[in-house]
Amino acid sequence: MHLSTKFANRQYQPMHIFLIVVFAILVSESAAVVMIAGIRDPWEELLEVVLLTILISIMIYFLLIRPLIAEIALRSSAETGLRAERERMEQVTSAIGAGLAVIDRNYKIIWTNRILSQSFRSVEGSHCYNAFKQCDAGPCDECGVREVFETGRQLRPSEHRLVDAQGRIGWFQVIVTPLQDKDGSTQSALELLVPIDDRKAVEDDLIYNQKRFQSLVESSVDWVWEVDANGCYSYSGPQCKTLLGYDPEEILGMTPFMLMPPDDAERISSLFNEIAAEQRSFVLFENCLVHKDGRIVVTETSGTPFLDKDNSFCGYRGIARDISNRRMLEIELNNYQNHLEQQVQEQTIELQQLLAEQKQNISELQSAEASLRQSESRFRQIFEQNGDAIILFDLDSGAVCDANPAAQVMFEGVHDALLGISWDYLNVRDEFSTSLKLSDICCHGDFLLKRGEMTNLAGKALIVSIWAKLLQLKDRRIVYCTLHDITEKTRLMKDAQEIQSKLIQTNKMTSLGFLVAGIAHEINNPNNNILLSAQLLNNIWKDVLPILERRFMEEGDFVLGGEFFSTVRDSIPTIFNMITDGSRRIEIIINNLRDFTVKSKSEMMQTVDINKAVSISASILQHQIKKHTRNFSLSLSSEPLTIKGNLQQMEQVIVNLIVNAIQALPSEDRAVRVATTYDPSLKSVAIAVSDEGCGIPQEHLAYILDPFFSTKLETGGTGLGLSISNHIIKEHGGRLEFQSTAGRGTTVTVILPVTSPPQRRISNGTIDTSCSDTADTAC
Repeated sequence: MHLSTKFANRQYQPMHIFLIVVFAILVSESAAVVMIAGIRDPWEELLEVVLLTILISIMIYFLLIRPLIAEIALRSSAETGLRAERERMEQVTSAIGAGLAVIDRNYKIIWTNRILSQSFRSVEGSHCYNAFKQCDAGPCDECGVREVFETGRQLRPSEHRLVDAQGRIGWFQVIVTPLQDKDGSTQSALELLVPIDDRKAVEDDLIYNQKRFQSLVESSVDWVWEVDANGCYSYSGPQCKTLLGYDPEEILGMTPFMLMPPDDAERISSLFNEIAAEQRSFVLFENCLVHKDGRIVVTETSGTPFLDKDNSFCGYRGIARDISNRRMLEIELNNYQNHLEQQVQEQTIELQQLLAEQKQNISELQSAEASLRQSESRFRQIFEQNGDAIILFDLDSGAVCDANPAAQVMFEGVHDALLGISWDYLNVRDEFSTSLKLSDICCHGDFLLKRGEMTNLAGKALIVSIWAKLLQLKDRRIVYCTLHDITEKTRLMKDAQEIQSKLIQTNKMTSLGFLVAGIAHEINNPNNNILLSAQLLNNIWKDVLPILERRFMEEGDFVLGGEFFSTVRDSIPTIFNMITDGSRRIEIIINNLRDFTVKSKSEMMQTVDINKAVSISASILQHQIKKHTRNFSLSLSSEPLTIKGNLQQMEQVIVNLIVNAIQALPSEDRAVRVATTYDPSLKSVAIAVSDEGCGIPQEHLAYILDPFFSTKLETGGTGLGLSISNHIIKEHGGRLEFQSTAGRGTTVTVILPVTSPPQRRISNGTIDTSCSDTADTAC
């Protein structure tokens, strides 16, 4: 294609051939003259050669060269017109807003317009069923292309579900037209694909609404009706059969007044004529209708007018409800109320007599209650002054009947809050975590459990010893339970057992620091090779690019690594830059990690840049941060904040606080914020680490700085992080402050004295957090 086009554009190529032929004739004749120079006069012979050459050249030009030039010019003009027509056709096929494809008899796509190429996975040469339905099994049963090839006729439009390039399924209207050659045989088919997703959605909504209306009408207990402008029924719901005994078709064309008794029809007609004249709605009209079997049915009718698209009055639509039973009940209710009033008068006289007898009984009960109250007072004193928790349970219901003050303290609830609490709610378990039933512990008389577990009203787990006994009080069976709290004693014993295992874990963490330097060296070597190789490949690409560009200009687009050169030409330099940037980021992270684990030689006399320490710590933890949250932000002071101390130790503290914060998050949507500020009044710098995690319970705040205290023992926590951090901060002359709300989050603030008041800078410093290079960054 490219070579023939270039050849056609060279209109003077035949002239070059003509000159070469003339030159060849002239040389051959001159050679002949030289060979026969001894026979005839050379100048005469040369003149004959020149004349003969001119004659032959003129004949060749007019017989061969001139027609060839005209043919080449005509071909060039035809190709130019063909290209223009092809561009116009592409513009027209793209402007119709639908996809076009030409398919041969092998079901292969031999041409598509731009819209179809962008919408589907269609590549010229692929099969239509693979491009449009992503199916490799061959033409589908309803394939229109196959039917066109079999019949040779254009098919009526049909609707199909096709799969686009992104794998989405949509509805399309497909029109297939045969393309015939000059002999009238069908060689290929033109397929037009028009998207109809919007129309199908409207049709589906219409069908859904029609079905929903029909379902509402058929499932309604009320009779749905419609009358036209003349007052005749034009629609009747199926409830007409139940209400009046008529099939819906029987009353079509009748008026509502034809179904009413004469006197009621006259009354309703006068009212309805006024409403219809003003085209108003009416609500809860009470009227009577005559059932098909002659019974009178009392109904309650409501209706509203409806208009056509020209706002012309078309009639009324409404519902009618059978209230015959309600009317009968209202009559019976009135009769019952009259009868009830009579009975009330009779009962009033009897109650007055009973009231006199009741007063006498009350005086006798008051004397009995006084004796009972005195006995209960003695029991209450013993009950309330007992140091152990005492709870009385009703054996039948399992609920708390009473509890002494010691029980209220143990279960962290007032007396009224404990009453009615179920035994199962306290979740009583033995030392093997087996749930205990109230009926089981009293089946053999007295019950003693030396060590068990239960939950108080605040949700706190308690370790208790339980003694229980079944008592019979009048008609009730009461379980008398004494509970002694041994939670603190058990915790101290458990802590003593866990200290040894925590020390072993701490030794492992110490050994890990010695391995970091070796690991950093092993990573840096291949990383340097990657960096050098990327730079070398980038230089090679710059040298090869002009050669590839020249080939592209001469031969057109070609494939490199499975992609066209026009596509990868601009993306390869970006890939090299991404490799180089990634390698340099690995180098920065490894160096920061190595510096973090190496103990400083200058001990506590370094000048520590707090913003730098926070930035390095965040860079080291970048992977863990991204793993736990999508909302991590750094807000660093625009002023240089420096203290006297040890950079590595400060990084250790910041890393520990950030790790605690991200591990406390229940989901990746929760945020962690780290900020540095300067307080000129106290001449101190503050590092605040805030999270939106689960928070710290109030009962744990007093122990969080104790060595080996941790709520994450099951997940590998040692309980030494905050203790060591607190020790480091105290050595730097600072302090740790905690603010926490359970379920909402925690803020830990490190307050340190600065060496000298900072000088405010004009612009914010650069912070390498691998997230942003501004002083207020978010990962």
